[in-house]
Amino acid sequence: MKMKSLVYARGNPYLTMVWLSIVGSFLLFFFLIFISMIRIGSSGWIPVQLPKEFIYSTFTLSFSSFSMYFAQRNFRKESFNLSFFWLNVTLSLAFAFGILQISGWISLNREGINVHQTSGAFIYLISGLHFLHIVVGLAGLIWIWLDSYPNRTYVEGFIQSLNPQKMARYKIVSILWHFLDLLWVGLFLLLWWQQNQP
Repeated sequence: MKMKSLVYARGNPYLTMVWLSIVGSFLLFFFLIFISMIRIGSSGWIPVQLPKEFIYSTFTLSFSSFSMYFAQRNFRKESFNLSFFWLNVTLSLAFAFGILQISGWISLNREGINVHQTSGAFIYLISGLHFLHIVVGLAGLIWIWLDSYPNRTYVEGFIQSLNPQKMARYKIVSILWHFLDLLWVGLFLLLWWQQNQP
């Protein structure tokens, strides 16, 4: 019978912390969504047409989730150069998402949507909180990118893959990034739904 390593037996505390953070974030956004659904359609709610940038950013973040999957998959398959390529794609799409979100807020502001309106305040609050989560995820992506950059060749990459901490970083950032993608898709659908309410 194969003995489990101490790291595996004890569990990874950072991975546990990430899952607890995800649960906490989910509860926060669930509360905001619940409040939003009560307010949408009530008196004083003015439906807001979402800017096209929000649509583009949704596709961008979804594609980045796929590219992150390929980056982690190739890392596990020891295709380190290919993994680094997909990590570059993910990082580029992450920056593009941030730029599109900021551009979307500028478009909303030009249309006269501001935080003094109930509907406008909810849109800025929900998308702004998610954006803060994206900043954390982006920091994680940069973290593993800095680890992967000097280890693009097979030999250096293989040595890196033997380090449990490096493997755990990839897994943690990947889980967080997929969560942020799914979360934004859910939030976007809510915002899309509100604009069609009478």
